[in-house]
Amino acid sequence: MKPGDYTFHLLIQKAKDLDFGEDAEADTASIVCEVEVQNQKEVTKVIENVTPSTVANFDSHIFIELFKQSVADLEGTKILIKVNTKGYFKNSLIGQIEMDLTYLYNLENHTNQHTWFAMINPNSEDFSSVAGYIKISGSVYGVDDSPVELKVDESNDDSAAVIPASVKPKFTQLKLHIVRGEHLPRLDVKMIGKGSMDALVSTKYNGKVIKTKCITTENDASEWY
Repeated sequence: MKPGDYTFHLLIQKAKDLDFGEDAEADTASIVCEVEVQNQKEVTKVIENVTPSTVANFDSHIFIELFKQSVADLEGTKILIKVNTKGYFKNSLIGQIEMDLTYLYNLENHTNQHTWFAMINPNSEDFSSVAGYIKISGSVYGVDDSPVELKVDESNDDSAAVIPASVKPKFTQLKLHIVRGEHLPRLDVKMIGKGSMDALVSTKYNGKVIKTKCITTENDASEWY
């Protein structure tokens, strides 16, 4: 990065699976996202009545101007993104992510698009656990760079999140036992008389689709076992 003026653009899209902590006073909360770069702070709109299972849509653009930057200033700049519960007198941290400004600038077109990040809460007793997930797009550009437009991702993706090194992953296995489907429609009745159908069951989990074997049936039920 060359010395000069830069603009940091962040699109905070959504947050999910938020851990309010054991000390939370209620199952719902008002939340707000705070962004800090070089002692400059910006906040998003407040989202009300959020539960741990809510997908909170911020859809908020934040711009921070960095003027007369030296190379040392740029290389030492951190981007801190926090999700807080909004209190009457003070906010409480749910989780946060932190990244270097140079990390973002070194990406293609100096831009990161539509990425989930796992957040941690350094104030909690177990800061190695995930405190929630936040989906963001970010870009940083100088006077000689072409800005990239950041748009909200309209797809319902559940792509894997970027996990900080402090988080210790826990591996689990999801096992589904598909037994029987009933009242299934029979197709092509007018063409072949009795009719039949090729039935299968598909499941989507964490962005992956798993399908059962296909069963041809001539009645209104199928059994997979």
